[in-house]
Amino acid sequence: MVASGQTLTYTIHVRNMSMTDTTAQVTDPLPPEMNYVSGSVNLGGVYHAGANTLAWTAVTVTRGSEVVLSFAVTATAVTTPTFVMNTATITAGLASFERSAPVMVIPESMAAADLSPSAKYAARMMVTPGDSVPYVIKLVNRGTLAATVDVSDPLPLEMNYVPASATGGGVYDAGTRTLSWHNVNVSAFGHMELTFVTTATTSSVSPTLVVNTATIAAGSQTFDRRATVVIVPHSEVPPHPLLAGSYKKASQRRITADDTLTYTVKLINSGAVDALVNVTDPVPPTLNYVENSATNGGMYDPGTQIVAWDAITVPAGSSVPLSFAVMATGTVTHPTLLMNTATISVTGDGSFKRQAPVLLMPMASGDQIAPIVHSVTIGDQDVLNSPTTTLHISATDNISVSQMFIREWQLTAVPFPHWNVSHSSGWVPYQADYPWTLMSNSGVHFVGVWVADAAHNVSELDHGGLDFASLVLPDATVEHKHVVPYLVYYPAGVTVTAQITSTVGDADLYVWYPHNFFWSDRKSIKPAPGADMVTFTTPRAGIYLFLVRGFTDATYDLSIEPAGGPRAWPASTGDDDRNDDHRPAIDLTVPDTISAKADELTLEPLLSQSGVDPLVTAPTVDGLYQIYLPAVVR
Repeated sequence: MVASGQTLTYTIHVRNMSMTDTTAQVTDPLPPEMNYVSGSVNLGGVYHAGANTLAWTAVTVTRGSEVVLSFAVTATAVTTPTFVMNTATITAGLASFERSAPVMVIPESMAAADLSPSAKYAARMMVTPGDSVPYVIKLVNRGTLAATVDVSDPLPLEMNYVPASATGGGVYDAGTRTLSWHNVNVSAFGHMELTFVTTATTSSVSPTLVVNTATIAAGSQTFDRRATVVIVPHSEVPPHPLLAGSYKKASQRRITADDTLTYTVKLINSGAVDALVNVTDPVPPTLNYVENSATNGGMYDPGTQIVAWDAITVPAGSSVPLSFAVMATGTVTHPTLLMNTATISVTGDGSFKRQAPVLLMPMASGDQIAPIVHSVTIGDQDVLNSPTTTLHISATDNISVSQMFIREWQLTAVPFPHWNVSHSSGWVPYQADYPWTLMSNSGVHFVGVWVADAAHNVSELDHGGLDFASLVLPDATVEHKHVVPYLVYYPAGVTVTAQITSTVGDADLYVWYPHNFFWSDRKSIKPAPGADMVTFTTPRAGIYLFLVRGFTDATYDLSIEPAGGPRAWPASTGDDDRNDDHRPAIDLTVPDTISAKADELTLEPLLSQSGVDPLVTAPTVDGLYQIYLPAVVR
């Protein structure tokens, strides 16, 4: 769109996609509504005034390249909006074809500036006290006249201006805490960014929603644009005992009358003060207490069948395990679910319960103990540039591990976000290092592993048997408004750089830090062409989400450095529930065939319950709370 009297430039891209060099001729007769601007034609083009035509007679275009021809015109006066089509004819050898560019010419009286698409946003939408918060006011003029703009931006009390940080001639008045810009010129169909930096106040003691409002005035147009930031106070150790993270577990999920089972109550004090704790744990009627098995001074009362611990001191920031052993009583004729419940009482701070379920099974011949997958890692890092990789698998059993079943998932956005099974291995002989080829789709891939022993006991899927890798391939594609997620695990203090280059269309880049379910922590949404890039230092250890979003249908190249990961679980420690048994080494001498279909499991696992999905890394809090899912806004 152009107004009468305004100048615009036409550009002709002459592209030679053949395997040989060629010479092209280009002619471009101007429509009557356009007047040629003298001397504006490039690359030897000639304007013929009599025919009102531009011509290039010998344009050499080498194979696989393009030549850009251009010239300027001025729109003539019109009384009503007029649709104008300018058509160029390109001839190369015997081939000749036309290419056109449409323009709407409007009367000068209808021309106006239009700043309504302007926006404001904060570079970080969730911060902690003292963090820097860059703001951007993006002035966008979709009108046919240039605009002279004034901007006023009073800072909220929760934000402090960083001296000399305002760009574009912005001036800060400390008395009114207001930033202002005067007579900012924004050309027709142009845009300009005004930026400044603030720091979040350190006085916030509770989550605070901060709205910063800028007023934009251009001629008769006056409107507000807002940016919202949430200040979340630093996590502080509560000034009292806090035992809410305590839990109870059983050494085995299934037992028979021949098995000894150990229950463990792990008291975890995440507060700042030592805790004095009493624990009572009734033994279920179908189980017998193993004499003298209670640790840390626990006493068993045969009359009430209760194991009790009195006045157990749990130091601040530490844990104390309490355990005892039981055996099944009498004959078990059918499977029975046993729920063992411990009551934990904290002096001066109330009590709560923790439970551990166990399935009591009838006596059967042979091995009844399921193997355990201790760790799975995909390759040696989280960012992979090739789908061909190696799975590193660690599993143990009381006798032997003979078979394994591998399944791969990928996040699918259509028709709704869900984990989609991409392919499986079926049951194959167990290998600690197993070659694997991921499906050739860019984005995050999850791989889960089950193992079985010779008696067909199958492991359960938990966070030890699952890992993810992010496949970064050249010329990846994303549809308009769709997203492609990439996950990378980093320790704290790592400097990370991610860059996306859109080769076709326009894709944008967003980053979420661990534990953030609100707006993205970092983003780059520059218009194409050009690269979007974010650089940051990881504030905490955890899984970082890199999200590519299609502003239009796009083809892109992505790089994430360093490659991060892998999230391998360590060798047996007292804090790893799956490794407490110290099982014997793996014996691969008993090959067997699992009596199941080649690509079938009886239970489809939920990845969100596995412990490796990033959504499960969010901290748990007591009482009412809100969870914010990531939102992408442009």
